[in-house]
Amino acid sequence: MPNDLGTQARQQDKRWTRAADRGKGGLHGNPALEAVVRRSVVPGLARLHRPAASLPDIGSVQRAWLAEAAALSRALPGLDLAEAARALRALNPGGTRFEAVCHDVLLPAAAWLRRQRAGEPADEAGYLMGVWRLRMLLIGLDDDGLATAARPRGGASALLVAGSALAPSLEHAVVLRLFERAGWSVRSCGRLAEEDPSTIAGHDRFDLAWFSIDDATDLGRLAVLVAEMRRASCNHGIRVVSGWLLPAPPPAAASLGADAVTPDATRAVALAGQVLGPD
Repeated sequence: MPNDLGTQARQQDKRWTRAADRGKGGLHGNPALEAVVRRSVVPGLARLHRPAASLPDIGSVQRAWLAEAAALSRALPGLDLAEAARALRALNPGGTRFEAVCHDVLLPAAAWLRRQRAGEPADEAGYLMGVWRLRMLLIGLDDDGLATAARPRGGASALLVAGSALAPSLEHAVVLRLFERAGWSVRSCGRLAEEDPSTIAGHDRFDLAWFSIDDATDLGRLAVLVAEMRRASCNHGIRVVSGWLLPAPPPAAASLGADAVTPDATRAVALAGQVLGPD
């Protein structure tokens, strides 16, 4: 990413960075975001994850969560980083909703940025700045460390291959974080890596490879690359799972050379367990 990316983005489009009027763009004066902090959803979620004598009504808590998460995901790309982080903390007490925040807030915000870029392709710098900000929010997102996905077999390892876009997507960063928190040994490489996936898999053994697919990915070339990686791999039984960020529904996994494909980054670990099978 260019060193002057932040300066360019701020000059080109205030919507991607700090709003010109903090009273309009921040938590204060924004009813939807003030509600995130004020309403009962956070205490309800806390009780749900740390049950006491009685549980709250799960249905009402879930409906409140989805409403607040949707409001925040729409506003998140335009918030100041500090304001956005505070809003996420309000929805994620003690890190107990890490996966839900990724699924219902951060990833929808990233999808919104992609839709905006499709309508305004000239503002690539603004788009890249928006993705960078979401990745910073992910890095700072609290996590209680209690992964909901089943733990992998002992010593399971994954090679994560980023898509072909200039900057790694938020989805790729989410997949990396989820594999790590589930106890996997993870190595990540991308389009500009010194070694390609085939070379890396030929040197070190991996149980699984994840390939991110974005709008810059050549699908025909990807299938060739996956086949080359399988042939070169130290593990001839290596499994492949692919992500999918394109607006069209994903094709059959076999057409990509994969064992499974999903447009939902938060399903990466669960799919990995399925394709690996029982211990």
